[in-house]
Amino acid sequence: MTLGAADRQGNLLDDMTQFCDRTLAKDSIYAFLHRERERLFPDEAFADLFTEDGRRSVPPSIVAAVMVLQRLEGLSDREAVDRYAFDARWRYASGVGSYDTGGWATFSHTVLVDMRERLRGSERPDRVFEIALDAAKQAGLVGKARARLDAALRRGRDDGHDHAHSFGDPQRVEARRRRTARRAAGRAHERGRLRELGQAADRLG
Repeated sequence: MTLGAADRQGNLLDDMTQFCDRTLAKDSIYAFLHRERERLFPDEAFADLFTEDGRRSVPPSIVAAVMVLQRLEGLSDREAVDRYAFDARWRYASGVGSYDTGGWATFSHTVLVDMRERLRGSERPDRVFEIALDAAKQAGLVGKARARLDAALRRGRDDGHDHAHSFGDPQRVEARRRRTARRAAGRAHERGRLRELGQAADRLG
């Protein structure tokens, strides 16, 4: 697979970009990545992960921005590409804008899997989060976003797991546990109501 390159010109008249420019806080992670993505994650900085043969990849600068947001929000690969496809803030952060700009409208979740594998086999497997965290510190980004970036990098180093699973899977497990608990509580409530109705019917009979 060969290295893909993002369009660096952009579209200043893009409605989605203009809307996000006006409405998003300047110190939000979305605005931060929109401003700094090309500087932080130039596509050529990932050239060591690709060959000179095959089809072009999704531009690494776009994938890296998605990986950072995925980590911050604790999403699975499928959830992350879904958010990228339908959330204006993610598209703004990734530099692709609206759907009629000629950018990457969407891509498969396997792109994230492939990028992690390529990074894992490289000399700098943590480069995406190291760069993002260092830039966040220099830019004075504060609050939960910076704390989560820091935690993401530390956890990846401590347990040796890939970034998507060391944080995302526990989140999904907890979400499933809560859903199961809610369904169980709902069924218990329904059974209780049926017993009450049965007892009332017995008294009337």
